[in-house]
Amino acid sequence: MIGEADFSVQPLADISGCLRVQGAPLVDRSVILKQLGERRKTTTTDVGGCYTFNETVPGKPFRILIRSPEGP
Repeated sequence: MIGEADFSVQPLADISGCLRVQGAPLVDRSVILKQLGERRKTTTTDVGGCYTFNETVPGKPFRILIRSPEGP
């Protein structure tokens, strides 16, 4: 045997949530995930105002930004 190594694998995490204002879901809103040291990810809320970011790095600080709708 040449040697041993510990290849611990961190499972990927999901970050999700639902956005509501006075009980009404915020539909079709752009949601941005900023996670320390990672590329930004963007998604859109569904008909229930919910979003999910799959395969994020666990243990790293993050911010969620919600864009207001474009005006006329």
